[in-house]
Amino acid sequence: MRRLRNAIRLVLVVSFSFASGCRPSQQVIVFSKVPVADAGGPDGLDWIKGRVLRTKTDQRIVLYAHSVGLWYLQPASSRPFTEIKQDLTWESVIHLGDRYAALLVGPGYIPTNKMPELPTRGGSVLAVVTVPGTAPHAKTIHFSGYNWEARQKFSNRDGKLNPYDPANAWVDTDGFLHLKVVSRDSQWFGAEVSLQQSLGHGLYHFTVRDVSHLDSAAVLTMYTWGYPDRFNREVDVEVSRFGDPEAKFNGQFVVQPYYEPSNISHFEVPPGLTTFSFHWEPGAVLFDAIRGLPRLGVRPFASHRFDSGVPDPGGESVRISLHAFGKARIPMKDPTEVIVESFSYSP
Repeated sequence: MRRLRNAIRLVLVVSFSFASGCRPSQQVIVFSKVPVADAGGPDGLDWIKGRVLRTKTDQRIVLYAHSVGLWYLQPASSRPFTEIKQDLTWESVIHLGDRYAALLVGPGYIPTNKMPELPTRGGSVLAVVTVPGTAPHAKTIHFSGYNWEARQKFSNRDGKLNPYDPANAWVDTDGFLHLKVVSRDSQWFGAEVSLQQSLGHGLYHFTVRDVSHLDSAAVLTMYTWGYPDRFNREVDVEVSRFGDPEAKFNGQFVVQPYYEPSNISHFEVPPGLTTFSFHWEPGAVLFDAIRGLPRLGVRPFASHRFDSGVPDPGGESVRISLHAFGKARIPMKDPTEVIVESFSYSP
């Protein structure tokens, strides 16, 4: 394995040397971790890591991700530079793309937010190295008659970078979906599955085992997500106290953006089997939560209708997610698991 890594690094160095016409002894960049190849967008992030063979104290790394024909500055226009550590390594969170680039730059370099082509070596640009994204290894789960993909890339839900592990989502012999949050390397790895098809307007049901005593820092979300759209075509059922055990409510219905007071409705989830639902129509969405299984004549313990700001369908997927709330007043202490017994949809 060590020989293979060394060979890969050698190929990168030699390729750069021939492409730029420089001598192998000049400064170059090598990658030690490359994210998966992805269509890109705001929904997925991951770590990219590497090192420089030589550098000076006033030199830095500038990162780009390539998506839909453009190179986008990473991780954000407000944070355009990645510092090089004393051991010559560098690392950063980066939005996903089909290719990635690292530039070694000197003082005075002003990065461009997006561009069709990368700059060439010269002036304050000391090195330019690109690498393709690694091949994704998707994990498909068959649940309630649908195929779902288990998330493996990071997200920044709740304003915090959240890692996910596909192994934390599985279906048991009864056909129930299990989602788990576990600690590894001082991080809480969550679980998420997303439907591999877009359903659009209609009635969505999620039947979930008792979540009334969910860890206060755990967040269970059943939601829609579609890109590109200003608020990602997102409507949510969320179960969480968001890290505050004394919070008055542990559930909420949301039409994004959540910070608009009229876009959120709070409720308390009682013990026992619960079915959460939303009926998405043109210009309106009606949320309900009932005890037990869906059946005629039962009155919901929580219900709310939104008639403004409701998104239109457009390539969105429905998702079920469990993660640790990164800004919790009382952080998560123990692994947490949720069991979703069934999902159903009717147009």
